[in-house]
Amino acid sequence: MTHAIEDISASLRRAREAKSISQRELSRLTGVPQGHISKIESGAVDIRVSSLIALARALDLEVTLVPRKAVPAVQSIARQSDAERSRPAARNLAEMQRTLENIPKIPASPGLAAFSGPRPAYTLDDENGDE
Repeated sequence: MTHAIEDISASLRRAREAKSISQRELSRLTGVPQGHISKIESGAVDIRVSSLIALARALDLEVTLVPRKAVPAVQSIARQSDAERSRPAARNLAEMQRTLENIPKIPASPGLAAFSGPRPAYTLDDENGDE
């Protein structure tokens, strides 16, 4: 199996798993037999273009031919796009941390310091009948 086929097989498997779709469900969506999907994902067979397109579309992927000289540029753009998608989450986390740090500390009230918890509604008599 060539490196390119391994990449395609692994990409299809990762996309399927990321969508939490079983091979059986993907088979139902695409018409590609489940056993063939298994062989494709394991790299045991060369994938037909028609099967590749059907699987890719079901997984919200797109098959695109790119001139070899343009591959580094396309990969760079894809990496930048991935990085930009993760930035908002990191910004939100940092903002939440700043907000938590800026919440004013509430001083303890003297009355709360003496509070030891709820008191029983009644007490049991001791052995002598005294409370």
